[in-house]
Amino acid sequence: MQRELNPARPAAASAPGTELWRGSWVIFTKHMHKFLRNGQEVGGTLAAPLLLAATFGLGMERLVDPGLIGGLNYLSFITPGIIAFTALSGAINAGMT
Repeated sequence: MQRELNPARPAAASAPGTELWRGSWVIFTKHMHKFLRNGQEVGGTLAAPLLLAATFGLGMERLVDPGLIGGLNYLSFITPGIIAFTALSGAINAGMT
């Protein structure tokens, strides 16, 4: 939607990149509303990291020697990887839709 220009009053100058951010915000809010209306998608997004933590963190913890990972608890060791995997898979899924 274009604004009508009044020759008696010049258009206000906007900061560089303002239109880009406005368009990005519109797309973000559209996708968030679509995402939040789909209960299965929200549930799957929240359940996937919990299932990974339960399966790999708790299930395989006794198979890993704590000395090999600096004395850390195995679940503490793999949690950053689970978070990164969840974020990247979400980004890939968003790019494919």
